[in-house]
Amino acid sequence: MPQPSTPTSGFTPTMTTQSSAAVATARPAKANIPPSPPKTAASVAVHSLAPPAARQDRLSPQHRLWIYAICAAVLLTGLAWLAAHYLFAADCDFGQCRNALEPWILRLHGAGAFAALVVIGSVLPIHVGRAWRARRNRLAGTVVLAGIALLAGTGYGLYYVASEAWRPAISALHWGLGLGLIPLFVAHRYVGRRR
Repeated sequence: MPQPSTPTSGFTPTMTTQSSAAVATARPAKANIPPSPPKTAASVAVHSLAPPAARQDRLSPQHRLWIYAICAAVLLTGLAWLAAHYLFAADCDFGQCRNALEPWILRLHGAGAFAALVVIGSVLPIHVGRAWRARRNRLAGTVVLAGIALLAGTGYGLYYVASEAWRPAISALHWGLGLGLIPLFVAHRYVGRRR
């Protein structure tokens, strides 16, 4: 066994020769807590299907802020396009022409719509999935999601699919859905806060 060196400060360290078994028995005993049962595939499956604890479907304030900000940007650019297209159309030699701001407003609206799809995708596992399993606000949530899906579909149709003959009808359906989704979302939010 090596001898400890003696420091000059007058302190002499001592070496302990306790065995690890003695150290283990010197620790305080744990309270009588029964061991948890082993996890089986059936217990894990049943536990994952159980409804989450109270209000785990709520979004964080930061998440809600992102949702509101992006949806407000999409709404405001949509309203700006409606105003530019219907209220401030320019006059040309052959009737009414497109307002010069419309393409820029539509570009901003499209960028906001892409961001909105990302935000909606982030809500699906956190908010929608948990609330669905807890059987909360299913009707209003389903109507809002269906409205968003129709908005995305008509927006895609306007940008990629619609011929000039169908464009006015799809456009009217798109902005009608967008404006109609506002009271549906408010109702969904109101019903959700009451539960």
